[in-house]
Amino acid sequence: MAIGGDGSNVNGVQIFTGQPTSRVARSAYLQQVEQIFPWELLDRDTELVELTRFCTRPQGASYVWWQGLAWTGNSALMAWFVLHPPPAYESCLSSSPLGTRAK
Repeated sequence: MAIGGDGSNVNGVQIFTGQPTSRVARSAYLQQVEQIFPWELLDRDTELVELTRFCTRPQGASYVWWQGLAWTGNSALMAWFVLHPPPAYESCLSSSPLGTRAK
């Protein structure tokens, strides 16, 4: 699945799902995710519902590729989702290094 973008100057985020887990996520990247975390996420309810449905459905594709033009808030959306995953699921954020743009 690709959301937004015209194929140029896009950042991609891949989300993988697997078996539900009850582990508490621990990551060396937690501080980086918190740096891009928006304390208020505006107008992204549709995308959050879509991500939650993808992660909690009983079967289907095991990953989704979410991409959009640079500076459209995709990193903020994914940071929000990483810190607020569906119950019993882990999520991970894969993005360009902080402060860089994919070309």
